[in-house]
Amino acid sequence: NPAKKQEFKASDFPPELLQPVSIPAERFKTVRYLRLVFQKKDALAYISHLDTVEVVRKALRRIGLPMTFSQGFNKHEKFHLGGSLPIYFHSRNERIIVELYNDIDEKAMRPALEQNLPAGLVLLDFSLIDRLPDMKTGSVTYGIYCLSQESADAIYARLLEAPESIEFEKRDKKTKGRQMRRVSKRLSSALS
Repeated sequence: NPAKKQEFKASDFPPELLQPVSIPAERFKTVRYLRLVFQKKDALAYISHLDTVEVVRKALRRIGLPMTFSQGFNKHEKFHLGGSLPIYFHSRNERIIVELYNDIDEKAMRPALEQNLPAGLVLLDFSLIDRLPDMKTGSVTYGIYCLSQESADAIYARLLEAPESIEFEKRDKKTKGRQMRRVSKRLSSALS
């Protein structure tokens, strides 16, 4: 006997679950922006950029921050992100701008947020701003920290031996053909 498909009736659910959910119109307007700058370290280096943003979003919800919602079918809080950091990297300066539909008390909200962030996420800046800043990354500085002087010297020596340019094959996805591309590295200027 094949399993019967279970059908549900409206009376099977509590009435409050059947009510349509609506977001008040005031929550779609932006009054101010909140700038968050944080550093990611320790075990949090193993979490992806989007998962890190999700952790911050949930912490902001827990403290009751009045976040503006986006329009459209899948409404969500409006965040503006700086450049994404590769996984397994520690960071010193990651930025998130959150749109707010109401003003907040910075002095009361910051400690509440710090208590709701996991270990490894350190809040460096929590400030209200009037305009959305340019979130383009520009240049990014990466650092390599070695466990010994010998390993640092070995890495430096290999970087000095690196060629000025390399050639590699890249397949063109559209034509299924092969295309040679020349890539130039600027290691010499970075190491001097």
